[in-house]
Amino acid sequence: MHSAIHIWPEAVRIVDGRVRREARIERSGLSPFTVWYEGPEALLPHVAAQDDAFLLAGIYQGMTRGEAIHLHGTVSSGLLGNLDEFIAAWSDLKPDTYRRVDVMADEERSASPLPTGAISAFTGGVDSAFTLWRNARFPHRTTPITAALFVHGFDIPLTQPEVYARAAARVGHMTSSLGIPLFTVATNYRALEDDWRDTHGLGVTSALIQFGARHRQGRIPSTHAYAELRIPFGSNPLTDPLLSSERFLLRYDGATHRRTDKIAALAEWPEAMHHLRVCWAGPHLDRNCGACRKCVGTAICFAAMGLSLPPALPIPDLAAAIRALSGEPMNPYGMRRIADAVRIAREQGRIAPWIEAAETWIQRSTPIPTTKPDAAPLPGWMARWRARRGGTA
Repeated sequence: MHSAIHIWPEAVRIVDGRVRREARIERSGLSPFTVWYEGPEALLPHVAAQDDAFLLAGIYQGMTRGEAIHLHGTVSSGLLGNLDEFIAAWSDLKPDTYRRVDVMADEERSASPLPTGAISAFTGGVDSAFTLWRNARFPHRTTPITAALFVHGFDIPLTQPEVYARAAARVGHMTSSLGIPLFTVATNYRALEDDWRDTHGLGVTSALIQFGARHRQGRIPSTHAYAELRIPFGSNPLTDPLLSSERFLLRYDGATHRRTDKIAALAEWPEAMHHLRVCWAGPHLDRNCGACRKCVGTAICFAAMGLSLPPALPIPDLAAAIRALSGEPMNPYGMRRIADAVRIAREQGRIAPWIEAAETWIQRSTPIPTTKPDAAPLPGWMARWRARRGGTA
């Protein structure tokens, strides 16, 4: 291995009243790239001294290019050991895409003293809302969540600051009702153009780990339950914990519950019913469109559990909304969830027009593969979403 990716972290700075951390990533044959994270100056006491987040930002770059990764900074000792296994896991799961590479740092440092409390990624969606709600109901079962983090630059592009501000206000109503402070940060991490389907778990971790100075644990709300795991997938209970260090532990949270179980629990949280934000394909990313597969699929889960649709989901006629989507394909995981919701409704003796509409949707839908050829046409909802992001997924 003759070339390497070099990562050069900069010291924490205050720029125009905001705390900023950045690092220059040098890759052979490409111009240097500066990855950055910034948030309100009040977050400065929470920012970790180690450069772990920037090392994580280069992992998929190294695996994709087959180049060693050299951090010219300080890393937590435990993280280096875990990254060896993380890299081995992904290179075995997707050997045509990723390769095993060496990771090194100029300085290793063990953490002392250890902080307390947990910080959880939060978008206002079903999975992240369930993580916070369960923590509030049963705070002594796990490390208590003492902060939530909503990142600008992941599902809402940096080019839409007004949209992000409105979304942050909505999710802030949810966290404040539980007495949990909401941290807001921005990052250009996605400009690295790694495959977000593979890297979103590491991207979320790189943001969470920035706050290791006052938090012992980071929570990544589960996308899939244990009974429906999708591997390889960017966030999962096998590889997410391998991003832990001895100072900052990563936990894949909520996989003990299916989507319908989570929704049944969230129905008891009034603020969630008014501000839940699940949509990422509609015209307004700060609220739900009520027409896309994610909105309609979430509504189906409410109906399956015998619950009224919440104010956050503007769907006046669920059966009509389902029929409007009947020509759009589902991936196998989406189809399984809809089928599971229909099964629950049938077992509980429910009779409603939406059930027949959902069964017809399942019968008509040809599942889209989880990995599509580059030349394959995009479904309409994905084409619209990519167009808003400037052509990138």
